[in-house]
Amino acid sequence: MLGLVPLHWVIMVFVPTNILGAVSDVKLNDFYWQAVAYSEYIPLLPQNPFKIVHEYDQSKDKSCVVFSAGSMITYNTGLQFTNEELREMWQEYQGNEGGNIFKTTQQIGQRFMLEHFPVDAYGQYFEKVLDKGYAIQVSLSCGPDVLVDGANDGIMEGDYTPMYLVPFVYHMPTIDHAIMMRRDTTTRKTYFQNTWPQ
Repeated sequence: MLGLVPLHWVIMVFVPTNILGAVSDVKLNDFYWQAVAYSEYIPLLPQNPFKIVHEYDQSKDKSCVVFSAGSMITYNTGLQFTNEELREMWQEYQGNEGGNIFKTTQQIGQRFMLEHFPVDAYGQYFEKVLDKGYAIQVSLSCGPDVLVDGANDGIMEGDYTPMYLVPFVYHMPTIDHAIMMRRDTTTRKTYFQNTWPQ
């Protein structure tokens, strides 16, 4: 349940797939209930046959929603984009601003006729989607220590500043960032793929 979400992580996800009849009408204000309602589709997912890792580069601007959606779609469907194509979608859907991860990713999925659905990040099906080899777009709200740790050595580990302490510790608001999450089905290691490739 959302009430049990740790204060330093707030995650919701979208998964594009080609299963006919999967959800394509996600409403922005009731994504949790839709994740529950449409969880019946997750057991129907075959193993992901694509798993194409492509590192798009958002050039550290506010286009993380579109670029992480591009990474997820490439990994799950094999569709590939240029950075310029993603930037054009960013301008079309978000007008050069940060944008709403749910609305924007839904628009991109519809543009390419992809079925998609939300998954409850704290429910039983979240792990099943990853174990079937699908990437998931993730929205993080965290302190800068989380992203700095990952950038330093490629590994996010340890204890991080809870969200409610970030303004006091860093004298700044939390960082909201969209990235892509995937799991190696052989080693069972889970990866966050950023859109700042370095």
